[in-house]
Amino acid sequence: MLLIFANFLAGLGLFFTGVSLVSRNFRHMSGRRFRLAIARWTDRDWQSSGMGLVAGAVLQSTSALTFIIIGMISSGLITVRRALPIIVWANIGVSALVFLAVLDIDLLVLFLLGVAGLGYAFNKPAQYASLVGVLLGIGLLFLGLGMMQSGAAPLREFAWFEAVLLHTRNSYFLGFLIGAVFSILTQSAAATSIVAITMTAAGLFTFEQTMMIIYGTNVGSSIMTAFLSAGMKGTSKQFAAFQVGFNFTGALLFVPLFYAEQTLGIPLIKALVHGVSSTLEQQMAFVYLFFNLFAGLVLMLLYAPIASVLCRVWPPTDEEDASKMAFIHDQAHLYPESALDLIHREQLRLMKRLPAYMAPARKGRMPEAADTPSLESRHRAFCAVAAEVQACFGELVDQSLDSTTSARLLNTQNRLSLIQSIEENVFLMVSTLETSAFEEGATPLVHGIVEGLDALLLTAIDALESGEAMDLDLLRSATEDRGDTMERIRKVYLYSESGLELQAKTTLLYITGLFERSVWMLNRLSSLLAQPLSPKAAET
Repeated sequence: MLLIFANFLAGLGLFFTGVSLVSRNFRHMSGRRFRLAIARWTDRDWQSSGMGLVAGAVLQSTSALTFIIIGMISSGLITVRRALPIIVWANIGVSALVFLAVLDIDLLVLFLLGVAGLGYAFNKPAQYASLVGVLLGIGLLFLGLGMMQSGAAPLREFAWFEAVLLHTRNSYFLGFLIGAVFSILTQSAAATSIVAITMTAAGLFTFEQTMMIIYGTNVGSSIMTAFLSAGMKGTSKQFAAFQVGFNFTGALLFVPLFYAEQTLGIPLIKALVHGVSSTLEQQMAFVYLFFNLFAGLVLMLLYAPIASVLCRVWPPTDEEDASKMAFIHDQAHLYPESALDLIHREQLRLMKRLPAYMAPARKGRMPEAADTPSLESRHRAFCAVAAEVQACFGELVDQSLDSTTSARLLNTQNRLSLIQSIEENVFLMVSTLETSAFEEGATPLVHGIVEGLDALLLTAIDALESGEAMDLDLLRSATEDRGDTMERIRKVYLYSESGLELQAKTTLLYITGLFERSVWMLNRLSSLLAQPLSPKAAET
């Protein structure tokens, strides 16, 4: 008995290790290029459907794909309406793993494990490390299935186990709950369904119980998606809600059909799968396929009204609009010089956001409108756009560029890094000031820092926008090193005679440090803006 349990547990562990390896390594492969490829191939519903079918068959996780696409929606690469066919057909594509799992491919699995294991151990070839990880995960997945099946089969010989099976044999709803719970725990409806099919082949479940387990696994995966997306808003919530609704639609269709077939004897899904295959494992795989296929066919007829309803219930947020790039498009990297012009415009757009950060730091300010974005919301949106712009540099680096364009690319990339660092400093400073209370004696210093930094940011925006020598000279002179001045100011306010509390002194020291670093970075930005990018420019 102990050996049986050990074999089954080892197989279960190998199976889910394989599932984890496949999912994790595919996430590593789903960078900006992967997302751009999806965006380019989703102009029409049939293209989106084909992309979803392939993505579901490859990723083998609708949950993972759901959140990959949510990231694409948030960054503006794809709309919710264009993404609906992807997730519908991805649910159908996941069925490929279920069918593979019921085929006799033991010899292929052993070869796959050997080759992928050697590649994984020695990291060869290095550029395909994620793909090797996927193949190793697939091999472990199927090896685990074989161990589970061989380990579970002898359980039928025990009288007590047979008694338990007889007691639960007609409890179909219990099977539904088992499928839902284990799908939530494993975060994979396909994986849980495969385990159930394996146990059914070993004689542990009846055909009808396994049908309900499969229905339950799909509902369980939707419950997990609903839980993970509970804090989402706007278009991200729209897409997550659609995926949740997909599996519940399938359950609303198939569970009543199941009971009608069982109680009334009407030939429905069970009769259909018996008609298309004579093998138990393949019949169960068809149950999984038909559940997702028929639910998808129903929803395919309602894409437009569903998208409209989702938009009304969860309208896009201001933060989502601010998190999208305004100038850079999917084909921009094909024309490096034009792409750098567009990146410059995105950088200017990011810089123009920073003065709005200063409002919460002004004591005694007028109350802000209820719909005014919070400082944290502005920061998240800034970081989202900056990350997308940074990813664009990777596409340009891979191209053959002349020396002038390469120099401009490096300069522009350095500018973005500085702008990101300036934003981080401003965000930290304003966050601290917003939550701090100072004695009256420190008010002039705080006011001077806020207004001074605001003026410097506006000067930097003018220099970045115009590029004229006069604006650059003004920014350079305004941000020249004034370390001695800042040190004298610190001494005045941080001496014990100043009358400030220790906490206030510590906060002021932190604030002045952030201010000083921001000034230094603005000065560095002025140098980058004035830097000649070609020999001809240097002569002039």
